[in-house]
Amino acid sequence: MMNSNFVPDREALIAALEEMRVWTILMAEHAKFIRLGLDPNPQQEELFRMADQFAIELDKLYSRTIATPPTAPDVILFNLREETIVMVNQLIMFKNEIFKALEACKGLGILPAILVDHVRREADRFVGTLERSKTNQQTRTRERLGLMDGGRFAQTVPRLLYNRLPSEQLFTVAIEESMFFSRTHSEHAEHLSMSFRPEVQESYRQTAIRFKNDYQNLMLQAKEVENTGTQLRALLDENRKLSFAFRDYLTRILDEISTCRIPTGQTNFPPLLADHMRREVIYFIDILDRIQVR
Repeated sequence: MMNSNFVPDREALIAALEEMRVWTILMAEHAKFIRLGLDPNPQQEELFRMADQFAIELDKLYSRTIATPPTAPDVILFNLREETIVMVNQLIMFKNEIFKALEACKGLGILPAILVDHVRREADRFVGTLERSKTNQQTRTRERLGLMDGGRFAQTVPRLLYNRLPSEQLFTVAIEESMFFSRTHSEHAEHLSMSFRPEVQESYRQTAIRFKNDYQNLMLQAKEVENTGTQLRALLDENRKLSFAFRDYLTRILDEISTCRIPTGQTNFPPLLADHMRREVIYFIDILDRIQVR
């Protein structure tokens, strides 16, 4: 509960709510994907049940987040943010446990260990934005988020607080978000490329590989822009152009799977995964638009 002597930052609470409205459902879906990817042998029953419980609780949290308006009292917004931080930190520890088990071959499943680390990085970034809104302190290192120059703390500023940032700090935010989401979308595309059905869905696979490579190039370009301090606008424009194309690609895949128009009518990944990735691209486009306003 909120200390009666604490005066909350109303704008920061609303900014945190907007992040929670995007990311709590994505966290719930992460738990569902982990649940789906674990081998259902008796020795892993507890891990399956834990993933299932995270999915249930995060779905409930998402429903509460959506039902909470920005006009809600400070104490409601504050407590919802605190509860989300606690729950997602618990999810991060669970993801770490799954990652270590899979990587050491002490856990079995069709879920690649690197993909579990991928979703752990996303969860760390999400908690980082909530904690930044709470204390204005940077709590996640670049290394924790999988960014280059890993020893430094990452900005993790919520989108609605960009208006508070001086130009130099906004530049760093733009670089870090470009790096983070270029890597994220590159890994999404790589995972899709390995999950299409051989031969009959080859064109979809080849397109995914191109997106993977293009996003990897943008990640390297972001580091070059950071080093030189120039060409940020060109980098953001390239990110926007590629992200609109990737969004459209994912939208088409989702539509074709949902209507059984993709060759064979099915893919070797669930339709929700394509929609999940699509929504993350839309989120990144929103970040790019907000940075470009300045």
